[in-house]
Amino acid sequence: MTHSVEDLLNQIAELKEEIRQLKSERFKDEIYIPVEWMLTPKESAIIKALSSGRVVGKEQMLDAITHANGEQPEIKIIDVFVCKIRKKLNPFGLEIKTHWGAGYSLPETTIAVLRAAQVQS
Repeated sequence: MTHSVEDLLNQIAELKEEIRQLKSERFKDEIYIPVEWMLTPKESAIIKALSSGRVVGKEQMLDAITHANGEQPEIKIIDVFVCKIRKKLNPFGLEIKTHWGAGYSLPETTIAVLRAAQVQS
């Protein structure tokens, strides 16, 4: 059974696409945070909480960064984290939206970057 070079290249392209789709499906609930963003684990947890695209309240974000050790930091710490994250994301043209009185969200452009980084990882 001999195959032409063109047939083999087509098979390789099909396999690469299948791998990309499998990775995308396997990691659809996991968010990959690019190392270049230099986020701390708690900052990454906040980005992951925001990655749904919905508005996330400060209480939900606080739950994402606290552990079951009984210590609950002040809710204002979320504003501090968001400020620090914004400074780190700004050079990449990414942002976090503020929804006054409701919480924060990631715009679709930032979520698209997260998805693209996830597929490439």
